[in-house]
Amino acid sequence: MTAESFTNELNGTIGFLPRTIKIVTTDTFAEVTAAGWLVATDWYAAAIANGFELNANDIFLIAYGSTSADAGMFTLGADNILIPSSLVDGIINASNSSATPSAADALAATMDSTVSVMTSGYAAGVNGVASMVGASGGAVNAVRGTVVATGTISSDAIVAAIAGILNVTGATINAGTVTGIYAEWGAAAGTATDLTKCHGFMFVNASANKLNSQIYLSGNATYLLEIPAGTTDYEAAAGTSAGSAGNATHCAAQEVIAIRHNGATKYIPVFTQNT
Repeated sequence: MTAESFTNELNGTIGFLPRTIKIVTTDTFAEVTAAGWLVATDWYAAAIANGFELNANDIFLIAYGSTSADAGMFTLGADNILIPSSLVDGIINASNSSATPSAADALAATMDSTVSVMTSGYAAGVNGVASMVGASGGAVNAVRGTVVATGTISSDAIVAAIAGILNVTGATINAGTVTGIYAEWGAAAGTATDLTKCHGFMFVNASANKLNSQIYLSGNATYLLEIPAGTTDYEAAAGTSAGSAGNATHCAAQEVIAIRHNGATKYIPVFTQNT
């Protein structure tokens, strides 16, 4: 098991963690991924003899199957890049100095699903999973987006901490569920003793700025909102007592939708006809 060359702690990076160790080897993919390959390489034995020690958060970039490393050159095919299965405290730093970048990404991931009809499972460009046990403070996010703005934002600029762009230009939509944002609470109900701070959607303006609106909607649609039939406690038949929305001397609404406003439950009248 041989490593044609390896690079450890380049000038200017000594002492920084995580370290990136680069290895070029003639060994095959099967050999590189076999248990114990790293410690059996010739360079590892030599490095240990010189006081080298592995760190738990070391990152290895391995070019395998090289046949021209002696000449100082090698070619990597799409299957010649071995990506580590885990990255501890991985940090990617990037910068952009162009006022008109076509696209500037610190990290770009593309999933190209070429099957004509997908019937189950999922395909994702990015999949974030945050496993946790419990929390009484702080924040746990599977995906987190933060914009730090220090200059002037004006004109037609669109600044968003998280943006979802749905491009259906070449699609044929035939009753499938298509949505710009999809969120789900599930899959089964857990033990819940207090759900008063649980929401399907939550937006908080923590600044002193008075926004133009809390929600902005644009574009044509059949309905502003759709509430499917089911067990929804916030929808009920309108009461008919004095002061209620269903009272004949008031608006005689058929139903009401309950909202929480200023710490109290209030009702929006709903009518089943509009003629």
